[in-house]
Amino acid sequence: MRATLLLLAAAAPAVAQAQKELPPESTFIRTAHAARRTGPGIEIDGRMDEPAWQAAPLHEGFTQVTPDEGRPATVHTAFRVLWDDEYLYFGAVCDDPEGATATLSRRDRFIEGDSVQFDLDTTFDRRTAYHFQVYAAGQQLDAIHFNDTDMTTDWDAAWDSAVAQTPSGWSVEMRIPLRVLRIPEGAKIMGFNVYRILSRRKEEDQWRFRPQGRQGDISRLGQIDGIEGIRPVRALELRPYVGLKAVRNVPTYATPRSELGSCATMAFDRQRQGGVCAGLDFRYNLASDLALVGTVNPDFGQVEADQRVLNLTTFETFFPEKRPFFLEGLDLFKPALRADLGGPYGGDAYQIFYSRRIGRGTPTHDDLSLADEQKIVYQQPFVPVLGAVKMTGTVGSASVGLL
Repeated sequence: MRATLLLLAAAAPAVAQAQKELPPESTFIRTAHAARRTGPGIEIDGRMDEPAWQAAPLHEGFTQVTPDEGRPATVHTAFRVLWDDEYLYFGAVCDDPEGATATLSRRDRFIEGDSVQFDLDTTFDRRTAYHFQVYAAGQQLDAIHFNDTDMTTDWDAAWDSAVAQTPSGWSVEMRIPLRVLRIPEGAKIMGFNVYRILSRRKEEDQWRFRPQGRQGDISRLGQIDGIEGIRPVRALELRPYVGLKAVRNVPTYATPRSELGSCATMAFDRQRQGGVCAGLDFRYNLASDLALVGTVNPDFGQVEADQRVLNLTTFETFFPEKRPFFLEGLDLFKPALRADLGGPYGGDAYQIFYSRRIGRGTPTHDDLSLADEQKIVYQQPFVPVLGAVKMTGTVGSASVGLL
């Protein structure tokens, strides 16, 4: 025991000295430069061979965060950033003489595989940012950072990406529509950082190096300029739909049949009904960073189904939000109420708003004491949402979210 204590005491100063050897964080502050796209358009094929890419400066010089913090990356990574009136373009070249680790998976899954990702703080508030990530096998992952250190993959946007193999490794191109980003009028600079994951070495490389053990995430991003003239897209988006629904094997005395919602119904027999449904989703930017989103008779049938969870506790199971309407401005409706109970980042987080309860049906009645002649004949699976309106964005220095 005495020998062990002496060994630990001798090792402690060495660890402390190693931590002090890292330069101050101000040393790693970096600024990337974007360029406005001119000439022919860019085909998203992962190859970055269009002449337009040459207008953007090439950025390189990544630093390891793990496993050898502070050392230069073991593989070379370089990237360029372009923009035009409709899109933001990001392209990266990833050298890897041993070949990338490409693992197949579904979208928005954190997996063991090589990837390139970047964070973009469009409002430069040092608290919120968009996250875009592409794996070497081509899968996309997007998310939102909020409250500086929190992150959720519930947010989903429609954007394009492609991966291509190169003689020295692989490359990736991404095209992000400006309409999915909250961009203030007159923006000249944004928070920005690029990351690369090298799976086989458990290596994470960062363009703007952020030493571990220091507080903050989005507040420690680098910067990107060269975006003077970029403006939010104020187009009116309309997404109508028409669909068919059918209900069967429902007792005739079980009314109303909420599965059909507000659809025009027709009866096939006493226990089967069908319906023709129609609805509309819309979105309009009221100002540079203020969006009005609405839906009339929405259909969430195309939304990915929840994974089955075996819950043997007395507590409610929380599922991620996947319905498009509720994903708009998600960071504004997920503020974490923190209590100083010794949790990470200054306290334990408690979610004060859970949107999945909206439209949910009646709870189960397993705890009811029924007589022998009584039984549950019908349980409403969900409550139809006939319409909803939401306004999200910022007004001055205040963030606004109305539902």
